[in-house]
Amino acid sequence: MKNPGEKHFTRRFSGGSFSHRVILPGRDSSRVKVTDFTGVAGEKFEGVSYPVDETVRITRGRVRIETSTDIWETMAGATYYVFAGEVYSIEFKEDTEAICFFSQAADGTLPSDEQE
Repeated sequence: MKNPGEKHFTRRFSGGSFSHRVILPGRDSSRVKVTDFTGVAGEKFEGVSYPVDETVRITRGRVRIETSTDIWETMAGATYYVFAGEVYSIEFKEDTEAICFFSQAADGTLPSDEQE
């Protein structure tokens, strides 16, 4: 369990966006990784893909998500889901805050824990 402000690591992206991994399975006895993400308006990530399912809850802001079959915009209060292996892009239409849940299938893998 983490106390307020206590994080496992922070990853910073070139456009100013950043994420804090807040739960790690090995250390926290969980099979889900949780990341607190802050996106900067105008920043876009393409070719995003994880070997696990990803569920994202937008807590502030607005984003545009594009998969191979769908394009949609979503805002604060909404949740979106991307299947494991799906390649997608995400663009932050406004400064955005989100909570990302990465869940693995039985004995599956989770996103890496590298720091940047």
